[in-house]
Amino acid sequence: MKKFLTYENKVLIILFLVFGLVFMDKMSFTFLLPFIADDLGFSNTQSGAVIGIISLFFGVSTLIFSSISDLIGSKKKMLILFIILFSLATLAIGFIKDYNSMMVVRAIMGITEGPVVPLVLATVLAISTESRRGFNMGLIKGSGPLMSSVFAPMILIPIAIAYNWKIGFYTLAIPGFILAIILWVVLKEPKFESEGKTSFAELKNVFKNRNIILCLLISIFFMINLIAFVGFAPLYWANFREIPQSSISVLLTAFGVGSFIWFFVIPSISDRIGRKPTLVFFALISIGLPIFMATTYFGITGTVICLLLLTCSAGYMPLFDAIIPSESVPHKYAATVMAATVLTGEVIGGTLGPVICGIMADTYDLRAPFIVGAVAALITFLLALGVRETKKQ
Repeated sequence: MKKFLTYENKVLIILFLVFGLVFMDKMSFTFLLPFIADDLGFSNTQSGAVIGIISLFFGVSTLIFSSISDLIGSKKKMLILFIILFSLATLAIGFIKDYNSMMVVRAIMGITEGPVVPLVLATVLAISTESRRGFNMGLIKGSGPLMSSVFAPMILIPIAIAYNWKIGFYTLAIPGFILAIILWVVLKEPKFESEGKTSFAELKNVFKNRNIILCLLISIFFMINLIAFVGFAPLYWANFREIPQSSISVLLTAFGVGSFIWFFVIPSISDRIGRKPTLVFFALISIGLPIFMATTYFGITGTVICLLLLTCSAGYMPLFDAIIPSESVPHKYAATVMAATVLTGEVIGGTLGPVICGIMADTYDLRAPFIVGAVAALITFLLALGVRETKKQ
């Protein structure tokens, strides 16, 4: 046990929970949306705007405060501060009574959650032994879909059914305060080796790289497809298919489990057959999930099986937001291009996607967001065809 509970492993476990909690908080609103929209009288357009605003501020805040943390040098204090702040913002959602207030608090959530992601990843990089860096980073990133898509609906929907949606947010805020205290006690200030200065001129040329441009575009349309599902599936199942909330919790859990599994399987496949063919194939397959949602319903059991298979539409994300970008540029710029890919998807796709889907749902019906998702998936597939192979033979 002592060999396992090394400083590296203890910090890794805590940061796994912190990283997962960020995405659990970020996605919790979509799982509780049927309760919230009914209680506060949100239209589908308003629901889409409230979902989207957090991505806008999440992306911008990530870029700004990660740069500030590099200048200040105290990542431990900033990480703990923002954990406390986003936990307070989560707590505040339970007190919201109207649309405008919800927009403000969701924006604050984005601002306070955004910096936690790069601060956690930078801390993991600093505390990891060189031989475990890849494993540790993969483990941390995997906590996002695991906790947000598996545990969040399992915990929050039953609470909303038994009590109300406000209690769900009160409950969700508590772990953040606890983790902040534990980090203050356990975490030492991360130390980083100097890697020398980078060239601004060379950095500009990095963003002229064909693969980088395509990955930025893929990230936008991937997010539109993803948000069409996670943002509107609960509303669609509850209001269009009239599925009980207890069954919706099962379906959302299936989506989370499938995403978590594919998150590791698809990159492993790319190690064997190459990055491009893997990306192209699964980008094509990703068209299937929104089409299935819009046209077919096989009952709870059949839908669970389909979700476990079709969640490969989320599992190829590491290819275009991490693996291909990092292999397409000099190593010293890998972090920059990975951050740019994630931020582009969040700010543009994550913001515009739910707004467009919400307008389409109000104009037509709750099947329309999935048609938007299918079109976005098709565009992703076409863009993937232009990517150059990066895996060394």
